[in-house]
Amino acid sequence: MNTRAKGNKLEYETQSFMKEKLVNFRRVGMSGQLEGLKGDFIWVEDGKEFRGESKCGGQVPVWLYKTLEKDNSQFLVVRRDRKPTLWILTQELLEELIG
Repeated sequence: MNTRAKGNKLEYETQSFMKEKLVNFRRVGMSGQLEGLKGDFIWVEDGKEFRGESKCGGQVPVWLYKTLEKDNSQFLVVRRDRKPTLWILTQELLEELIG
């Protein structure tokens, strides 16, 4: 399976999972090719629009998974110097949080 097909598969899986939990969540098709569309997903909550991005395959650092698996953690907090803090969490934890 090529990189684009893997990316599309992840986007559709994410959309399917989130649509079960959140009504105002949708995939932005062809977001990378269209001017003005940023992000792979749009999530609207309380009138605020949040944009999301997805990455899969070799683009995802292996150390993220190793760090989570090492201590059986459900989330990981990371930050590079002079960059914002990022929270990375498992799909299982996300499901618990959003019900």
